[in-house]
Amino acid sequence: METLTRSKMTHVLIADDETHTRLSLSFILESAGYLVTDAPDGQEALDKILALKRTSHPINLLVLDIEMPRLTGWELLDELEERNIFLPTIIITGFSDSPRMVSFPKDGLWSLLLNHLPAAFDSLCFKSLAE
Repeated sequence: METLTRSKMTHVLIADDETHTRLSLSFILESAGYLVTDAPDGQEALDKILALKRTSHPINLLVLDIEMPRLTGWELLDELEERNIFLPTIIITGFSDSPRMVSFPKDGLWSLLLNHLPAAFDSLCFKSLAE
C-alpha cells in the first residue's frame, strides 16, 4: 500500500458542531498543506464523505467530534462501517466519560484528543495516515 503524503493533497474532513473548532482546525490543516472539508454535524459529514468517495479527492482522514446533532460521531462511524468505509479517524471531544470511550482502541480508531488540541496536531494527522 502506498503511503499518503501531504503533497498528494490528503483530504481531511472535520466534523464538529462548534464553529470555532472547525474554523481553527481548518486553518491549521490548510496551512500545513491539507485539503480540508468541514461539516457541522454527523449527517452532513456522511453526505460529504459519500459524495466525495468517487471523486479525484475523496476523504482520507476524519477528524470527528462525538457529541453532534443529527448523527453523533459514534453513529457516523457506525454508518460508515455499514457501508464498508473505513477511514483513519481522530476523535476530538470534551466527553471522555462515555462508556464507548473505554472500547475506543478496539474500535480501530487511530487517535483521541480530549478537551484541547496538542501543538503536534499536524504530526498526529500525518502519523494516522501513514499507519
